[in-house]
Amino acid sequence: MLKYKRKKLGISQSELAKRLHVDRSYISKIENRKFNNVSVEFIRKISKELKLNPIDVFLFFYNLWRHNGITS
Repeated sequence: MLKYKRKKLGISQSELAKRLHVDRSYISKIENRKFNNVSVEFIRKISKELKLNPIDVFLFFYNLWRHNGITS
């Protein structure tokens, strides 16, 4: 969902990382579902940059956590 929307908007991983003040590798890990933790603030920021509903983004991450058995 995030990668698709980023590409649809014509934003590179590097540009998105710069806008969010994170390393490009962090964006890559998130897009490839290889992340440890995502804050509510990050969800808010990435939602704004990608013009997505923050609740949808939160549910996207929640479902990944649930599917992977992450409880904390």
